[in-house]
Amino acid sequence: RAYLQRKSSKSRSIKIKTAWESSSITRRRRTVKKSKWIVNRRKKIKKRKILTQKNIDMYFENKEITIEVTNKCAAKCVMCPRDKMIQSLEVMSQNLYEKIIIDAFKIGIEMIDLCGYGDVFLDGGLIEKLKFTKNLKPDCKIYISTTANAMVSRYFDDVTKYVDILKLSIYGTTPEIYKKVMGGLSYEKFKRNIDEFLSMNKKTTYTIGNFVKMK
Repeated sequence: RAYLQRKSSKSRSIKIKTAWESSSITRRRRTVKKSKWIVNRRKKIKKRKILTQKNIDMYFENKEITIEVTNKCAAKCVMCPRDKMIQSLEVMSQNLYEKIIIDAFKIGIEMIDLCGYGDVFLDGGLIEKLKFTKNLKPDCKIYISTTANAMVSRYFDDVTKYVDILKLSIYGTTPEIYKKVMGGLSYEKFKRNIDEFLSMNKKTTYTIGNFVKMK
């Protein structure tokens, strides 16, 4: 009987030890598995951050930003959806513009495109904005688009000084077509402004004419 008790006790001890070791192994496996999961998770997060940064770099690869300094425009072009706008007609403040420009240059922007739904020359503070931009980064490029109706002669010197690319929206080469497509603007005024500007612009500002093919 004593022998059987010792054997039984020894058997229980072996079973308990085996169970403990088994449990310990299981815990270790779980710990290792969890550690691997944590490591893999960290790798995925790191990879996601790298991909996100790559996406940002790709997004700004062309180094250009568009800023709508105003959404005011005297034209009523037949192809423009301005009549669907619900926001009020405004001009961007100088303070906001300066903040955008400073932030843009910090991330490596090299070209400032001042286009949008409005005509930039209806922004009374346009020249101050141009001056600020060029003073902050003289080698940056400034691109503007206009119908030229509000681009009167007093702006010409500043345009040639601060603007690198000027796009002229010319949606009609006869008074009849021009009025039909760009209702609200004067063909004679637009033509006079362009002729005067081109005659004094000594190739300092690259000038583009944007036309619409008519049937």
